[in-house]
Parts: sequence; C-alpha cells; structure tokens
Amino acid sequence: MAVLAALLGLAVLIVVHELGHFVLARLTGMRVLHFAVGFGPSILTIHGVQTRYTLGLLPIGGAVRIAGQSLRPAADELGNDSFLSKPLWARAVVVLGGPLFNMLLALGTYVFLFASFNTLRIDLKAQPTLFVRDVRGPAAEAGLRAGDALVALNGTPVTSFSGLMRALGTEMEAASTTSVRLTVARPPEGALPSWREEPAGRREAAGEWQAIDGLRMRVPEVPSDWPTVELEVRPERTAQGPRLGLAPELARFGTDDLSTAAVFAWRETWAVNAALVNTVGRWVKGEERPNLVSPVKVTQIGADSVKSGLADWYLNLFAMLSLNLAIVNLLPLPALDGGRLLFLLAEGVMRRPVPARLEAWVHAVGFVLFFALVLALMVSESLAWFRGA
Repeated sequence: MAVLAALLGLAVLIVVHELGHFVLARLTGMRVLHFAVGFGPSILTIHGVQTRYTLGLLPIGGAVRIAGQSLRPAADELGNDSFLSKPLWARAVVVLGGPLFNMLLALGTYVFLFASFNTLRIDLKAQPTLFVRDVRGPAAEAGLRAGDALVALNGTPVTSFSGLMRALGTEMEAASTTSVRLTVARPPEGALPSWREEPAGRREAAGEWQAIDGLRMRVPEVPSDWPTVELEVRPERTAQGPRLGLAPELARFGTDDLSTAAVFAWRETWAVNAALVNTVGRWVKGEERPNLVSPVKVTQIGADSVKSGLADWYLNLFAMLSLNLAIVNLLPLPALDGGRLLFLLAEGVMRRPVPARLEAWVHAVGFVLFFALVLALMVSESLAWFRGA
C-alpha cells in the first residue's frame, strides 16, 4: 500500500507538470494534440475533441505535444493555433508552465502543512525531539525501540536532543569510555505520547532564544505513567563524532490561521528553491557530485515516508519533490524545459528561429541519453534492492 501511495504521488507530480504546459498552451490559443503521462506502451488512451490523452506503462515522465511542434507538422497543424504561430513570449510562457505549476503545487502543499500543524521544517531546519522515530546499529543492538523517549545519559537528565548529543560527545572523549547508559521511557502497549504546543523560535548567534511571530510548534511529551528502562549502548566512533544509530522524532510547526500559513508556506517554498539552486550551482562548479536517483529510488523513499506518516512525513517530501522537479526541468539541457527556453532565448537574440531540424535533433539526442540514464539507474537500484532483500 505504501508503494502504491508513493507511485500515485509521483504520478500526481508528473500530471501537474504537464497540466501546466497544457493549460497555458490553451490560454495562449494553442491547440494541444497529445497529453501523455509516462512513457512506453500506452495502457490507457482517451480521445478528446482536440487532444488525445494517454497513460504510459513507465511513470518516469510525460509530454504535451502542441500543433506545429513536430519536425514535419501536417498541413492542419500550421494554422493560427499552432505553437510556431504564436509570439516568442507566449511560447516561453507555455514552456515555463510545467515548472510553474510544480512550484504552485508545492506552495499549496506547504499551506496545508502549516495550517494543519504538520510541517517538519522551517527554513529547512528541523527541531528534533527526545522521542525515537527509527533505530538501528548500536542503539538497536542495545534494545532501544522506536517510540521510546530519551530521559537521561549516564544518570544525568537530558532536556533536548542536541544537548544529548553534546553530552555524548563529551563522555566519549575519554579514551577508556566505550559505552554509555541510556535511560528511556518506554510506552506501554498501544500508548501514544501527548503533544504540547508552544511558540516556535530559534537560537540567535549570541545564544539568545528568539520567537518567530505567528509560528507555533508542537512537541511530544512523556506521560508520567510510562515505565523507564536502562540500556547499555556502545556508540560507534565516526569522523563526525559518536553514532548511536537512532533517528529522533521531529516537532511539528504550524500556524493558527490560513493567511499566516500562506506567508510561511511562501517562505519555505523560497528557502527550498534557494537551496536547490545553490546545490545546482555547486554541481556546475564541480564542488559537489550530483546525487542522481531514478523513479525506483524516489518510490522507495516515498514509501518509507508514507509508512512514517502520510499527512506529515510524506507530504513534506512531496512538496520538496515537486520543487525538485521544477528546478531540474529548468536546467538548460536538451529535452528539458530549460533546454527549450535556451532555444527561445537564442531566437530572441538572433531575431530568427533556430532551424527546426537542428532543435529537433538536439532534443531527440538529449531525450535518448536521459532515458538511457534513467534506465541504467533503475537497473542499478533494483539490483541493489534485490541483493539487500
């Protein structure tokens, strides 16, 4: 079920992207001949008055074909409703429609997340709590469980996850120290923590806590009747410091009214876009290697997020994926929207269109290379998944 939900989310991202091209093409007076979601053999075809709608077997992309866009358009594709008959600005708007709709989808998702107190990050920063969401490695071997709440380290109470990690680092600085004693509160069968609500804020450089106007935060609390358990954990020493092997539950951010939710949704959308653009910039400069994944990996990550929580963990991932799709499509590469914008820019500079045959060949070669890369990633990730199963 989690995999199906993740696949459905991926399909929604693609449909919304292509819908952006479709809607803006229609609004600028262009005739859309084909609206496709996915590639490969068609498993569903619907014939509309002007447009043929198809669903491909492989949900790894989509396409909108407008009259006059093919290399050798038919005579009935060269009227006033064709792509080439429209001014340069209208064609650029249509090309930008896909990324624009993905950004609007992410913005709307963030509005819902803030309004429902399900946002996991503000300005890309999370607030970890003392509750354990996932556990593996040394902590799992010691008997720590998901749902436990961290209470004390070597008998000293802890009040925050960051404080726990700082104290752990101090303890592990002693060469003779190989293990620590964790005290945890363990929920009885079927018990859930309560959540308290408080103003959200951040620590400034001087260490002073500063509230963020309009934003609130919900943090889980340990009920007084939960029993405590002591565990002996042997943290793993790494270059980044001691590793326990646990992932903390995160606080939820939200607002009390929809208008404030929209303000914070815009801020978060802008912050994620800025981070993505900076990442692409580091790729271009060679400062960072691109971390490429296929729809197989995206689906796997999405399924894991669905299991953690559909209304919070998955929707936060969904918004970021929508923005990723928008930014990646704006890269000036063949077969992507950014590549098509590059040809339109060249036309604006030269005051004449780039030869249609040249543009078609460039995009065709780019598409083949892109599809080959996606297939190679899918095969590699599938083999790795089977080996790990």
